[in-house]
Amino acid sequence: DMDQDTRSKLVGLCQAIHVRITEASEEFLHDLGRHNYVTPTSYLELITAFRTLLESKRTQNTKLKNRYLVGLEKLQSSAEQVAGMQAELRALQPQLVQTVAD
Repeated sequence: DMDQDTRSKLVGLCQAIHVRITEASEEFLHDLGRHNYVTPTSYLELITAFRTLLESKRTQNTKLKNRYLVGLEKLQSSAEQVAGMQAELRALQPQLVQTVAD
């Protein structure tokens, strides 16, 4: 459910991140003498983390969109009720004027 252009850019981004982490691990080894292994599993974990984050954000966006739509419906309903009450007041105004006059 992702267009091909976005998917290909995302693949390139994940590859670039993986390469940069590999380079940073080499710098880490050179500077501190400690090994940090970057494996294909690390790459798969990056993709899994991205997918989890993407699903979470999509769910969050869907919930926010639904809240927004419900709010719009309530505002429209309230506007219709106010318009109905205003029409009712206009219709009752002559009776009110008569009652005040008596």
